[in-house]
Amino acid sequence: MIKTADYLVDLGPEGGNEGGRIIAEGPPEAVAQAAGSATEEYLRRTLAVGRDAGSAEAPARKAGRQVARRR
Repeated sequence: MIKTADYLVDLGPEGGNEGGRIIAEGPPEAVAQAAGSATEEYLRRTLAVGRDAGSAEAPARKAGRQVARRR
């Protein structure tokens, strides 16, 4: 759900006394490029999966798989 947000404010870098600072802010794609937060790491993986699934290469990879045939 976080990858579909219009705007994110990432607070951190930790909780408690080590938190409360703005680490990154902006649309998910911008936060994914900001270094130093767990949110950035999650968004990089999540957005990369989303791009891969919708890319022109994905169907080609699927087509390249061998399908077991029934006898």
